[in-house]
Amino acid sequence: MTTKYLSNSKVLTVVNHALLSVVAILFLFPFFWMVSNAIRSNEEVFSLPIKILPTVYQWGNFVEAVTKLPFGTFFLEQFDYFHFGYGHYSGCFLFVWLRFCAP
Repeated sequence: MTTKYLSNSKVLTVVNHALLSVVAILFLFPFFWMVSNAIRSNEEVFSLPIKILPTVYQWGNFVEAVTKLPFGTFFLEQFDYFHFGYGHYSGCFLFVWLRFCAP
């Protein structure tokens, strides 16, 4: 009786691992596709048929993106959105907590 239970347990473990592996691949594929497209040329990104890996790796795309786009401005804008947007909510929460919950 115990061996039957152990064999069922092993089968369930294998099935669970297989399902989790499939789900993990499904969730990781968009990230892989994004990185793969980041190191391609524009012609290769829009060419047909679609290839999973680029034929020529263009690492200069990252340097070009950092030098042409104002990442400092993007960072400061996100800081302002967080500070003035969510800061208001956290201030309201702090007020309510201090008013009604604090001793």
